[in-house]
Amino acid sequence: MSPYPVSDFLQWNGADQLVITPKFQRRDVWNPKAKSYLIDTILRRMPIPPIFLRLRTHTNPPRTLREVVDGQQRLRSVLGYIAGTFPILGVHNPDYADRYFDDLPEDAKEEILSYKFQVNTLENISDAEVLRIFARLNTYTEKLTAQELLNAEFFGAFKNAIYDISLRYYTFWTTKRIFSDAKIARMAEAEFTSELVISAVSGIRQTKSAQIRAAYREFDDAFPQAGEVSARFDRVINIINDAFGEELPRSPFRRLPLFYSLFLAIYDRQFGLPIAVVDNQQPQARPQQPQAVRPAVLGRNLRALQAEMQAPALGSPVARFVEDSARATADPGKRRSRHAFLMERLFVA
Repeated sequence: MSPYPVSDFLQWNGADQLVITPKFQRRDVWNPKAKSYLIDTILRRMPIPPIFLRLRTHTNPPRTLREVVDGQQRLRSVLGYIAGTFPILGVHNPDYADRYFDDLPEDAKEEILSYKFQVNTLENISDAEVLRIFARLNTYTEKLTAQELLNAEFFGAFKNAIYDISLRYYTFWTTKRIFSDAKIARMAEAEFTSELVISAVSGIRQTKSAQIRAAYREFDDAFPQAGEVSARFDRVINIINDAFGEELPRSPFRRLPLFYSLFLAIYDRQFGLPIAVVDNQQPQARPQQPQAVRPAVLGRNLRALQAEMQAPALGSPVARFVEDSARATADPGKRRSRHAFLMERLFVA
């Protein structure tokens, strides 16, 4: 594998030495958000998956052709941006919002032209051998999770907000034993953050893959609540940290169903949650007035509740809460039942 700057690809393309769409390549086209996201990635000097080129030597006239085996959309996007076919979107880079390549300052242009793709070269091999190589590579590719599929499809405002929040709390997720590194590598924390944000915006509800995807689609162009939701997310996490101290990694509330309910109970008390969507109606503001959460009171009540949860009295509200936390935990009815219970128990001085 060798690094080649974007300027080399630009030169090869201008000299008709770059074949971006050989006969074995797919013809799918990235949407403008995907292209803008790539350019922003380059400007931030972040890594991009490697390019695979097949080198083919021609003798008449003597020249070397470089056929793009894998990476055509990446190269089409960067060469198209340099040619002025689309701008950078503000949702990806506010500093260069709506700017085409020619509108960039010289140092930004240099950042793009000097950016180096890692390139694997395959020399003078047949189409059949190319396909055989990629069949081998794909043998070791795991099936994408629902969140990984969303990550590949959406490049807009909601995704940016979710990933900004979820990655900001990497240390929290891991040190509190909420997610392992292996789970985070498969974007489990981004999926869970999506569930929390969707519920904060729309109320306690079902958040399966279909509902999460709908939110990514609805807020792809704009997510006006992003700044407010992010700041409120920070406040809730800080309250949880203050309430638990170092106890959260050993608490049942580190389990996702209970953490979901705890997070949204604090959010509701502190900021107010919308009433959950019913029969496709728009969410409505909860009539009660939000009140500041006192971490010391919350911590005391959590410790008392956890002690009761170890051996709850048969038929008691705590026993019902434990049951709702053990089976069909993502069911909207059980989520609302847990929420109502925590709202009554956690904030009593």
